[in-house]
Amino acid sequence: MIPSRSEIFRSLELYILQKDLQTEAERKKHHLALTFQSSDHRSIKHIVVASGSYDPLTLAHETIFTAAKEAVQQKNYKDAPEDASVLVVSSTAHYDKRIDLQKNSTVPDRMLALETLYAPRAKSFVGMFNDPYFVNLAPQVQKMFPQANLGFVMGTDVLEQIANEEEQRRRGFDPKQVFDILFQHEFLVSARTYLFRGEKKFVTRDLLLEACPHLQMYEKNIQPFAVPEKISTSDLLVADMSSTLAREKVNKSESLNGVVHSSVEAFISRWKLYQQNEPTNSWYEKSVHLRNQHADSFGKESFNRVNFYSLAVDSLMDDLERL
Repeated sequence: MIPSRSEIFRSLELYILQKDLQTEAERKKHHLALTFQSSDHRSIKHIVVASGSYDPLTLAHETIFTAAKEAVQQKNYKDAPEDASVLVVSSTAHYDKRIDLQKNSTVPDRMLALETLYAPRAKSFVGMFNDPYFVNLAPQVQKMFPQANLGFVMGTDVLEQIANEEEQRRRGFDPKQVFDILFQHEFLVSARTYLFRGEKKFVTRDLLLEACPHLQMYEKNIQPFAVPEKISTSDLLVADMSSTLAREKVNKSESLNGVVHSSVEAFISRWKLYQQNEPTNSWYEKSVHLRNQHADSFGKESFNRVNFYSLAVDSLMDDLERL
């Protein structure tokens, strides 16, 4: 069984969008493209922004987003609670990651999986950004959501990376300028257990601020929030539900129940993702190459014309069925 005609076409569209964004990035132009929106982005008042690879998005990610949204709601709507929105963003370029198609999915297919998950949900947005750095993402999100108060959600491990002044300089940034841009917005930070200063620790927001005194002037906008240890739909601890675990389970032909949402599991099955035990040139790897070839041969202008739409998708489906 292969993905549906509409899903294959959307994959083609997202691949072309990714190429366009990468071209813009080469011109030093930063651009955030919303690939899915459940409502008018210009009218949103409060939004939780989550940026990452999400390959795949797990129930832990969803639990963290929900907890962050609840923290925003309690702060801003004490008397009359109102749902905050969520924006899930993935970058077309990660400075520290390379894609192995037997272990990972491509950015367009990650976006497609996210769109499939969030399509039935209100106040949800999915976006693709053409730069890997938070300092460039924040202004683009504010531009896209001009009325919104932004809350960037992350763990203390990610915040520590952002706070690394030496690394900021190595990448050509002025750390103080970066922090001034970022921390005009709210950062919603959850505690994480990881290797911290050479020792595995449960790192809270307060512990991180103590270790990074240069962040203390921004502490009012660096707010902690609690994440449940467990959720009712899984026997696993939230901290154990990682994307790595999901990929490993697929590779072992184990169920993803309690690790990812059922729609994500179905997407992984349809696209035959994360098949590390298959030989080189797995079905998914071949399908990606075919998708890219068809999109490149027809060109983005063709996708605005119905006859080319039918021709490109039908041709690609025929090729996929022969794999």
